[in-house]
Amino acid sequence: MLKPMEAAWLGALLGGEGYFRYYKAKSAVTTSSKKYVYHYWRLRVELEMSEEGWVKEAARLCGVRYRRDSKGKYWLMEVEGSRAASVVKAIRPYLYGCKAAAADIILATGPNLPVKEKRPLLPSLKGKVKMDRVGLEPTTSRMQSAHSTAELPAHRARIKIQSSYLFQPQSP
Repeated sequence: MLKPMEAAWLGALLGGEGYFRYYKAKSAVTTSSKKYVYHYWRLRVELEMSEEGWVKEAARLCGVRYRRDSKGKYWLMEVEGSRAASVVKAIRPYLYGCKAAAADIILATGPNLPVKEKRPLLPSLKGKVKMDRVGLEPTTSRMQSAHSTAELPAHRARIKIQSSYLFQPQSP
């Protein structure tokens, strides 16, 4: 369990530099007569940076190892499955904007989903679900309190996202 100061630090780091995504994973179960392979969507939280110290501390807080990428250009930390979901839950109060909306979808969806389900599209500043295109950015001023809302697709639920994500922390 992360202390509040550790969760705030990790939330700030992952909020700015981290990736939240679902990827297609596979597992195999072998019985005495047959091998079963099944596919599913698995949550992954990633951090890639050129400075080792930041990635090392984030990996320590998440309880995982860190490593160099295959080309040796940057340091990489990956947290997957239920451990990733618990990290997202711990840092959620310290996230804003796109990452706050993505964290809400992750917490409503869960760490693993059957592949027959649609992969949850997590909002980002680029990609398929762009935050600035779904009405979360106030049209006049960043300091003005906007009441516009948008709905983003989520597994098993429709989550209403308010523009206030940009200005104030939300409780998990």
